[in-house]
This record gives sequence, structure tokens and C-alpha cells, in this order.
Amino acid sequence: MTLRTIGQHILLALVLVGCSNFPALLGDREDNLQQPINEDYLKQLISENKFHKALQGIKQLSENDPLYSQRSDLRKTINRKASQYESREVGAITTLMNNNEWQKAIIRVNQAKKNLPESNAIAAIRSELLRKHAQFIKRLQLQLAIEVAQHSPSELQLLQSLVNAYDLDSKAPLAAVGAQLASSRATLMTAASDEIDQQNWHTANHYLQLALLISDDAQLQDSLALTQTKIKSAFEIQESGNRSDLEKLRTSTVTSLREAIKRGELLQAQAIWPQLNAWEDEPEVARLQKMLVRDVNGKVTQLSEQGQRMYTAGQLNGAIELWQQALALDPGNSAIRDKLNRAEIFKANYDKLKIP
Repeated sequence: MTLRTIGQHILLALVLVGCSNFPALLGDREDNLQQPINEDYLKQLISENKFHKALQGIKQLSENDPLYSQRSDLRKTINRKASQYESREVGAITTLMNNNEWQKAIIRVNQAKKNLPESNAIAAIRSELLRKHAQFIKRLQLQLAIEVAQHSPSELQLLQSLVNAYDLDSKAPLAAVGAQLASSRATLMTAASDEIDQQNWHTANHYLQLALLISDDAQLQDSLALTQTKIKSAFEIQESGNRSDLEKLRTSTVTSLREAIKRGELLQAQAIWPQLNAWEDEPEVARLQKMLVRDVNGKVTQLSEQGQRMYTAGQLNGAIELWQQALALDPGNSAIRDKLNRAEIFKANYDKLKIP
């Protein structure tokens, strides 16, 4: 692990520590400045999006003048602008969260909560912010733990081989690396436990294997045994399902082939046959293949003889059509191909003679 990599790990660890008090940042700071309450001040509060204070100001003015809130249009203005402000802030905070700009998001949600403390939408986006930030920190911790598991054990061994056991000044780096390894292992074990709860056995096994690079114990071995058993079981189930699916495919294909042969639809039967190549050694499939070859040969012979009779009778079009059908069933039959070529040439010459 290079000094730069170690520095990156330290920086990431500081970020995680600095964010550990993230929920505390969500506290409010009240502005205790006292201002004379009048309409100009209320309008200023509205322009600054301080809707809660503006409503409190209206309430104070109404105590001296009970009809003030009915006469004033400021309450309607506050309600309208507060609704617009709420929608705008929820959208902006959502964008900041999606971009992982947590500091900006918390500043904005703090101010929005201060301006609209009774807003359900602001309260909801604040809860969402806490949840997503916790997930983000968890991902960072897991990323750091994976990198530490992959690199630090070998680095620790190197340090241990270089440090004199009695050199007290050199034990601090060993202790620091050891603490980082212990923390990373705990993170990996927690992540593996979460994946086991969700039955994500492959992912859980991956985290456990990384934890094993750091150190081993009975709990880890038990978890590894569980995940490997589940992975093996899932594989066997999948293989069994695959075999079942293949058997269904074989059965349906055999049925289709048998029916096509029975109906005399030999071209269709020939198209179906390649799907059974994997089972051609099975007795049932082998019998169907023999039936297909027998019927195709018989049909080709029949078409060839009928074509010859029509050719002899001068019915060129009929002969050509029958020999084309025969070649479709037996493309490699050179004898029929020769007959077809001669008939087509003869017909072409005959057609030329008919042209005036």
C-alpha cells in the first residue's frame, strides 16, 4: 500500500468520523433578535422566506387589533409564497442529496425547517436526508473496509518484520494498522450479516472471504459454512430446474416431431429435428429419426416419379413444380437436380419459340 493510498484511507476515515455527528447538525438555531412588529417588517420577513416568523408577527398584531388578520392580505400572501417555497426547497434538497452534497443539503433543510416548522413535506425530506446519508456513510465504510482487507494485512506483516519488538517508539504504527484492520473486519462482518438476512448468499460469502483475509474465528467459519451451503443448494436447485426445463423441451419437441410426421408435413418435421440433436441417442428419438428418413425418401421417390411422368407427357410446369418439392426435401439429390435443370432449360427454349 503506497503512502498516497494510506493517506486516502486516513482522509476517508476522517470524513466518516466527521460525519458521525451528522444528525446533531440538524438542530435549529433560533434568531433571538427582537424587531418592532409592523407591516413593513412582516413584508421583509416574507421576502426572506421567514414565513413562520411572519405568521407569528400577524398573531402579535392581531392581539392588539382582533380584526387585523381579517383585513390584511398578508396571510394569503404568506400561504401562497410558503407553498411555492416548500415545493422549491424539497426539489432543491432532493437534488443535493442525489449529488451527495450533504453539507449543502443540511444547511438548506435546516433553513427550510426554520422557515416552515409545521411543513410535513420539509419534515419528510429531512427524514429522507438522514436515511440516505446514513446509507452513504455505510457504503463509504464498506468501501474502506474492502480496501483495507485487500491491502493492509500484508502491510502489517511487513511492518511486523521490520519493527523491533522492543522498540517502543515503533509500536504506534502497528497499533494504528491493527485498529484499522479490526474496525474493517467488524464492518465486513456486519455487511455479511445484512446480506445473509436478505439471503444474498454470494455477496455475503464475498464479504466473509474478505474478513477472513484479516483474521479468522469460529463465528466467521460458521457464517462461511452457511453461505457456501446455501450457494451449493441454490446451484443444485438451479441445475435441477434446468434439467426439468430441458426434459420439458425434449418432450414437447418429440411430440411436435411425431405429429408433423404423422400429418405428412415433412418439411416442418425436418425443421424440428435439429432441436433433438442432444437426444439423438435416445431410443425414442432414434426411432423418430428413422421414421423421418423413411418418409422423406419415400416422398422424394414419389415426387420424382410423378414429375417424370408429367415431363414425358409434356406437362413441363407440373414436372418442374414436383421436382422442386422433391429437392426441398432432399437438396443433395443430384439426379433430381439434373432432371429439374433440363426441364427448366427446355421450358425456357420452348417459351422463346412461342414469342412471335
